[in-house]
Amino acid sequence: MSRLSQCATCDRGRRNCGHYTPEDDTECPHYLHDRVQENEEPVTIWDLLYVYITGLAIVVAVIYQIYIFEPRILIPIAAVVVIVGIYWGIRVLKNKMQMKKIGINMTNVMNENGENNDIPVSRMTTRNLIQLALRNLGVTYDFDENNAFRITYQGEHLIIDAKDDSVWITIYDVWWYDAPLDDIENLNLVHRAINDYNRFGDAKLIFSFDDERGKIGVHAIMNAIFIEQIPNLDQLLRAYMDIVLASHQHFYNIMEQLRRQAYSSQE
Repeated sequence: MSRLSQCATCDRGRRNCGHYTPEDDTECPHYLHDRVQENEEPVTIWDLLYVYITGLAIVVAVIYQIYIFEPRILIPIAAVVVIVGIYWGIRVLKNKMQMKKIGINMTNVMNENGENNDIPVSRMTTRNLIQLALRNLGVTYDFDENNAFRITYQGEHLIIDAKDDSVWITIYDVWWYDAPLDDIENLNLVHRAINDYNRFGDAKLIFSFDDERGKIGVHAIMNAIFIEQIPNLDQLLRAYMDIVLASHQHFYNIMEQLRRQAYSSQE
């Protein structure tokens, strides 16, 4: 494969975009990582049907044996299935609300064969897409020890973890709030504020302890889909990062409300 064909900006029709001159043997300045392999054998519907039927037969056989010898065990099993179903439904609903909030029209996503859609079949990896989006936003980046993207966005240091074999990315904003461990009353407010935010927030807040510094730190995490078929990926990435940063103010607002409630209850 020539360096011209490896250039992400030359991927459409393998044409010369002007960023790389074939006569020049130097590396293309717009060179990105290798593409995902495209010659993998596709999984057919019969393969999936065979797996589903086999799995269903095993499950039915196990449930039948339990019903014959110890039917009472089916009660906790049914409870676990219901809980998992409710949790999965909440996750799906939350993802749909998130996509609707940032204004993504999923009807524009091309179908498997690219029919009735002007968007070409994806040849880009997830990491390629992140690099191009950051470049379009004018955001510089480097990499940490885990090869995740490290960027500075609106004064905040963010980490974007992206794998080429996944269409999902994770955006981290770590240690943007800390508090001393010896302030029990404030720690209680922090814990309650995190729980309240996570009930309805678009990102997710977690905390960790640093015993050496005697502090607790709050971190924001967001899992989001990132595929080439979604238009304006740079603006999508901006929206994701804005959601992560907005979690700060929401957290502070909840903390203030909790403090006011605690103060009014003492009067």
